[in-house]
Amino acid sequence: MLLALSLSLAAQAQREEVKFGLPQLDTALTVWPLDQINSQGFEFSPTYFRNGILFIYGPEAHPLDYEEGKVFYRPFYAPMDDEGALQAAIPLSFSDIGRGHFGPSEFVDSIQTLFISKTVTENPALKFTKTGAGIQIYSRLWKDSLWQQEKVLSVNDSLANSFHPTLSQDGELLIFSSDRSEETKSFNLFASEWVDGQWSKPYPLKKINSSANDAFPRLYNNKYLFFSSDRNGGRGDYDFYLSIQRPSGWSEPINLGGPFNSKDDDMGISIASDGKHGYFSSNRGGSDDLYGFSSSIHLFLEELPPRTVEIIAINPNSGMRLENVQIWTFDRNQRGQIMDPARYQSVIIEQAKVPGLTLQTKKKSAASLRDPQAETNRDGKTFIEITPDQPLQTLVAYKKGFEDVEIELDYFSTDSTVQLLFEELTCVPLEIKAVGPKGNRVREFDVFINNRSENKVRSFSFPLTERICIEHDKTYEIIAKRTGAISDTFHIEPQKEDIKKVAVLFRLLPEMKAEARDFSSTAIDDLKEGVTVELNNIYYDFDKASIRDGAEEELIRLADIMNSFPLMEIELAAHTDSRGKVSYNLELSQRRAEAAKAILMREGVKSERVTARGYGSSQLKNHCREGVQCSESEHQENRRTEIRILKAPMEIQIEYGADEAE
Repeated sequence: MLLALSLSLAAQAQREEVKFGLPQLDTALTVWPLDQINSQGFEFSPTYFRNGILFIYGPEAHPLDYEEGKVFYRPFYAPMDDEGALQAAIPLSFSDIGRGHFGPSEFVDSIQTLFISKTVTENPALKFTKTGAGIQIYSRLWKDSLWQQEKVLSVNDSLANSFHPTLSQDGELLIFSSDRSEETKSFNLFASEWVDGQWSKPYPLKKINSSANDAFPRLYNNKYLFFSSDRNGGRGDYDFYLSIQRPSGWSEPINLGGPFNSKDDDMGISIASDGKHGYFSSNRGGSDDLYGFSSSIHLFLEELPPRTVEIIAINPNSGMRLENVQIWTFDRNQRGQIMDPARYQSVIIEQAKVPGLTLQTKKKSAASLRDPQAETNRDGKTFIEITPDQPLQTLVAYKKGFEDVEIELDYFSTDSTVQLLFEELTCVPLEIKAVGPKGNRVREFDVFINNRSENKVRSFSFPLTERICIEHDKTYEIIAKRTGAISDTFHIEPQKEDIKKVAVLFRLLPEMKAEARDFSSTAIDDLKEGVTVELNNIYYDFDKASIRDGAEEELIRLADIMNSFPLMEIELAAHTDSRGKVSYNLELSQRRAEAAKAILMREGVKSERVTARGYGSSQLKNHCREGVQCSESEHQENRRTEIRILKAPMEIQIEYGADEAE
C-alpha cells in the first residue's frame, strides 16, 4: 500500500492539472437565462463593459438576409442598476458604423480601447460568406467621451479571417481566432504581443489548438484562457475549454463540463473580477441566448486564499481546555483515504494458519508521529491552514492520557472554529490471541492479568466474548496458561509507553522438561522448538542483575549458534530465588534477562530475535519457597537463566529458476 501511495503521489506531482470549478459543480453553481435581454433573435459573446455587459445582437431574420446584407449583427450594451441587475439593452453606435456585421469584442480599461471584429464592405453585391467579405479586427479609442476613428490591426491577414479578440489587462497580449493555418484549414487560436509600439507577428497556440475549430477566446486575470471548440470528446457541438498560462507555457485544455457545457453550442464566456459571477451564450434553449451564472465562492481554486481554522481542545468531562495537544493534518481523497505515506508504517506479522511472515501496512499511532504542525497553547487553542489546492484534509490530534482524535476537514464546508473533544483514556482495550508451535490458532486457554500496581489478579478463560480493559496508569503482567503447554508472559505499562490499545499474541509451546546440562555439550539437533535448556554456568549474585565475571562463555557460544542460524529465535528466561518481594523479584529477573540479552546483541544477534522475560520466583526448581530455610547453594539453583527455543535453528537454501540465475 505504501508503494501504491508513493506512486500515486508521484503521478500527481508530475501531472499539471488545471484547477477550476468547485466540488460538485453541478450543485454549487447557479445558471439562469437573461430573459430581460434575450429575444427571438440572436444574443451571443457577452463581455464586461463599463457598468454592464457588451454583447452581439442579431434580429430574427432568414439566414439569406444576413448573407445579403439586409440585416446585420451589431454590438449592444446592457447597463446594470445599483443592485447589479441588468437593464434593457441599447445599441452601441459609432458615427462611421458602415455596412457589415460586428462580432465578439473586448474593451480594455487600462488603455480605454475597444477591440472588435467585423466584416466591412460597401459593395452590396458581395455576400457576407466565408468566401465573400472577410472578417478583421479593429480598435477604437474612447477619448473625450467620444469613440475615435477605428484602426485596422496589423495582425490581420488579407487572405484569412481574423476575429474574436481578447486581451490581457494591460492590453499588451492579444489572442484571437483565425483560419490562416495551412495545417488545419480550420479556425485556431493565435497570439500577438505589443512590442515597441506595434503588434508582433501572430503565432499559433499549438498546445491549445486542435484539428477542429477553436474560437471565442476570453482571457481572465491574464492567465486563464477560455475558448470554445468543436473538437472530439466534447459534450455537445461547441464546448467551453480552459487553459492556464504556466511558466512552462499554456497547459493542456480541459473541458469545463456541466453546467457550463450542454449538448448544444456553448460559446463566448466572460467572468467578473470577483471570480464568482459571469455570463456566457448558448443555444441550449433553441436559439443563441445569454445566460448568467453565480457561485458562492471563487471559481478558481488557485485564486482562493488559504483558510485559517481555529482549533480548541477540550476535555468534555471536566470542561477544561487542554494545552500541549499535538496536531497533524494529512491530505485525503474523496473516499476518505489519507494519501500521505508518513501516516503509515509497514509491519511484519505472523498469522495463524498462514505460513511464513506477512507484510502489513497500517496507520501509525498518533504517539509515534513526529514534527507536529501545531500545538495548543495554555488556552487550549491553536490555528491551522487549509488550502484550496488540497481542500480535503484529515486532522489527527494527540494528548498523552487521552484517546486520539481524528476528524475530517474540508476547505469549503469546515467552520472557522473546530472543537476537539478528548476523552480521558481510562480503558485500554486488550486483545489477546494465542498460537501453538506451528502457528496454528489456540482457542482454549486461560489468561491471568496481574495488576502489579494494586496487586490484584483477574482471570479469564478463552474463548471469550466480553471486552477486556486495562487501566492506562497501571502496570500489568499478563500470563497465558494451557494444560500441557509452557506459560507465556507479557509485561506492559500503558502510561509509560503511551499505549492506546494492546494486542498480545501468546505462543503456547508444548511443555518439555528443561535439560539441566552444560550448554556447551548440547548438540544443535537437540535445540528443537519448544525445548527449554538451562544455561548452568550463568550465575548472578544475590540482589544483583549483572552476570558474574567469567560467566559469559555460554552466552557467547549461544550467540555463535544464532549467528550461524539467522532464523533461530529464543526466549531468555531469568529466574530469582524466593527471597524478597514478588514485585521486586519480577523486576530483578527482567533486568537479569535484559543483561543476558545485551551480551547476545553485543555479539551480533539482532534484538528482535531474542525475547527477554523475567519470571521472578514464580518457577522455582526446588523446595526453597518463601519462608523455607535453605542454604545459599540451594537458593543459587533457583537464580538461573534458561533459553526456550521459539524457532529452531535450520539451514536456509535459496533456489533460483533458470531465468533468474546470474
